[in-house]
Amino acid sequence: MYPAINATRRTNPITPAPMAIHTIHGVVVVVGVIDGLGVITTCCAEATVGAASNRSVETAVAAAVSVSLDRGELTTRGILSAGPCGADERTRDLRGSGAVEERWDLDGVGASLARATRQDIPFVIEILEDAARWVQSIGMETWPPGSFAAEGSKERGQLMQAFDQDVLYLATMDAEPAGTMSLFDRDERFWPGAPRDALYVHKLAVRRRFAGRGLGAALIRWANDRAREHGKGFLRLDTSPVDPGILAYYQRLGFERRDDAWDEDLHVARLERPT
Repeated sequence: MYPAINATRRTNPITPAPMAIHTIHGVVVVVGVIDGLGVITTCCAEATVGAASNRSVETAVAAAVSVSLDRGELTTRGILSAGPCGADERTRDLRGSGAVEERWDLDGVGASLARATRQDIPFVIEILEDAARWVQSIGMETWPPGSFAAEGSKERGQLMQAFDQDVLYLATMDAEPAGTMSLFDRDERFWPGAPRDALYVHKLAVRRRFAGRGLGAALIRWANDRAREHGKGFLRLDTSPVDPGILAYYQRLGFERRDDAWDEDLHVARLERPT
């Protein structure tokens, strides 16, 4: 009835069992440990298993699993499919509701970071558009202002791809959306054929009124920690090859310029730092 899941490397305490299944409002929530990571996945099924359907997702998860990772993280791993009633849409609805949230404190800057929900997309767009306008105002090239807000644009498509892959993040400072980035495990556009030894930062941006408070550097440190925890030797990104300010900024954060790359008419500098 349900796909089999093997719980391996049970390094985190689980209550009451290594793998628990609950149904909340028709969405099956499966929680447990796979490869030493706390996991929440969802699927749609007609049967009700485990917790009563009137329990909240938060209550069901709290009752089913206690995950003790170094940074208190829960990691989403894929979608289980069972039953005929549209697992993909149900999963997007659950993730976008904010009912299950992963949040990390960004050390030293008074900010926190979470995976972006569907409700967060307008805030992410505002931050990216703010950054695009500012970079253009100082005479440098970046994403075209208005491109993230435009339905059907290449930039909007890239943003939604990050969201669909659960790698889009929103940082909050002073209770306001303040920064964003995406963190992929591969980049075939600018690092084609690269070994799977890195994570890749994309679309890192901080709202201008939060500039100068260390948020961008904190996001890079967090991404570097994730890369190291996943056994990656490098953190990589691409940026403008003709902006001395941004190149110097990343060099201060430990990046070295490897070389340059082109995609159609877009020219970028490729940078990496060891984790």
